[in-house]
Amino acid sequence: MQQKSPQNPILNPMQQDQMQQKQMQNPMQHLMQQNFMGGASQPTPEDPLEGLSMLEDPDDDLDLEEACAQASIQQILEHNCALRQNFEELKDLHLQLTDANLQLHEARLRLQQEKEALEKALEKASEKASTDATSFKIEKERLQEALEKALEKTSTDATEFKIEKEHLKEALEKALEKASTDATEFKIEKERLLSTIDDLVPSYPSSSKMYFKFFIKYVVFPASIVDSG
Repeated sequence: MQQKSPQNPILNPMQQDQMQQKQMQNPMQHLMQQNFMGGASQPTPEDPLEGLSMLEDPDDDLDLEEACAQASIQQILEHNCALRQNFEELKDLHLQLTDANLQLHEARLRLQQEKEALEKALEKASEKASTDATSFKIEKERLQEALEKALEKTSTDATEFKIEKEHLKEALEKALEKASTDATEFKIEKERLLSTIDDLVPSYPSSSKMYFKFFIKYVVFPASIVDSG
């Protein structure tokens, strides 16, 4: 079984997994990198690469150094790529933070404008309420004064109406009394004339007397004025 190389603390977990996959695909290069980094262990009997070091030719030192240098350059490039990726992420986060700060600033300006508008509206409403309260108080006093005058006039009119009513009642009673007196006098006068017809015209025939009585009863004293008695 192949021995795992120590993890590089500079690389993130994803990059370390990628490195391990590359090592499994090219075990020879991985072994050379471990020898160069000083992290290679002696092969165990179970290692399929056992005895590989004994087959190495001393003339291959230059190739080994070149491979190790390429491995170091590869690590540096991968590290630079990781740094660039982190830089791009930080750049995106910086742009997002800048945009969020701009939106927050705009929202704060809008809130300030709305606050000022509400304060002005509240001030105008307070002034209008104060003016309306003053106008209402004045109108209330005017209506109360008008009501008092109307009640006073009503009381005066009621007194005058009562006096006028008594006066009219008195006049009506007098008129009724006078009418009753006149009716009595008319009735007496009618009876007197009717009773004296025979004395006034004793030589008239009965038919003429009846005519005079009819004339006195229904023409001189009609039934609508005095009792037909």
